[in-house]
Amino acid sequence: MTAALGHSATASPLPGKKGTKPGLATARRSLANADRTRAWLHRQATGNDLGPVVAITDPNIPSWKETKSRERQGNLSFSRGLRAYYAVLHDLRQSHPDCRLAFVTLNFSETAARQLAATATKDNRTLATVYGKRVARRLRESGIPAAFFSVIEDTGGRDRADQHSNPFSGLHVHALIAYHVDDEERLKAVFRKDRNDVDNGMVWQQTYHQKWKRNGDGSDFPLLDDQGNRYRIAPVNAGAADYASKDLQRFSRHMAAGGSRIYCPNDLRKAAEQRYERRRRRVIKLDRHKQKLAGCTLHEVLSLVLNDRIPGRRDPEPVYDWEYEESAEDGPHVPYQAAGGLRDHRKADRLDPEEAGAGGPAGARVDARLFGLPAAVWVTAPKIESPRDFRPCSMHTRHTARGDLKIMTRGFRARQ
Repeated sequence: MTAALGHSATASPLPGKKGTKPGLATARRSLANADRTRAWLHRQATGNDLGPVVAITDPNIPSWKETKSRERQGNLSFSRGLRAYYAVLHDLRQSHPDCRLAFVTLNFSETAARQLAATATKDNRTLATVYGKRVARRLRESGIPAAFFSVIEDTGGRDRADQHSNPFSGLHVHALIAYHVDDEERLKAVFRKDRNDVDNGMVWQQTYHQKWKRNGDGSDFPLLDDQGNRYRIAPVNAGAADYASKDLQRFSRHMAAGGSRIYCPNDLRKAAEQRYERRRRRVIKLDRHKQKLAGCTLHEVLSLVLNDRIPGRRDPEPVYDWEYEESAEDGPHVPYQAAGGLRDHRKADRLDPEEAGAGGPAGARVDARLFGLPAAVWVTAPKIESPRDFRPCSMHTRHTARGDLKIMTRGFRARQ
């Protein structure tokens, strides 16, 4: 399963107005199409599209290295990093029909907590790293392919009678894990080894009670709890990652605040970073070309952001300052700029390469004084027998900073 990290089989619905006929939104050419696309890309980059989560409204998206371990939106917390880790697991669940995603809460036994603390002190590691590596080792030894990340929290013994006798009573862990449905019981056995038997030692959730937020008529929330509030059974989503971020900055006698409380294996962390940065770059690209997209349809905006091109639009054909002109009598001639200005080469005197002098293996030397150019400039006029003798190249003239006229190839030349 870990080999599939970072590969998504599904994509968020494309931006557009709900209830409109297909193609109607793409037919309207205005800057609103770019704004609508940016809102869609922002939802993807921030993880706002992964379920009922804390809505990130900041239009700026920091780079992966600049993300904070925990941020706040009102009185709620979220973590861009934890959302990115969850997004990779979400993609696994979407791409594999036998994949399951569970949110695990485990209260450590006193023995397990003391062992973790002793190992962390001995190896100079964090509790999160020690426990995460312990679980990863057990999974390898059991032959269970699974992807997970975890966050350790410490309630500090609040509201517990044994807070003085057991200083580790508040330690517990939240983990999100993606696994094959056939491995569920063996996975539970791996986590049970460290649970306590006093409290609700371990909670294994694939679904949760999603409460009605009083938006809409509530018909999608058919169930009622003991207080009469509407809810429905929903699968675990990115809201679990937001929930796990709530205590990342809270004081603990056993752990430093911040990202040191998070454990994520390297392969999952790398896949999450690549996924995050790929979506962030799309938003940056749209912002950079926004003025250019003012007259584009929604389809054209998406094509530029996702495919680096606008369909149906081609760069204009270049206008060459230098070209050949062939006639049946005396072949092509060379246009030039005389001292009195640019002459019409169709009316200019024809130059026969044979009469102009010996000019090298490919053609004749033309006296530069005929063109009003410095004597050091050489122009080659090879003899053309038929149109098949042409092959692409480039030639044009331009003035240098000193005012000298340079001749550069562009257009066509004779085949050798």
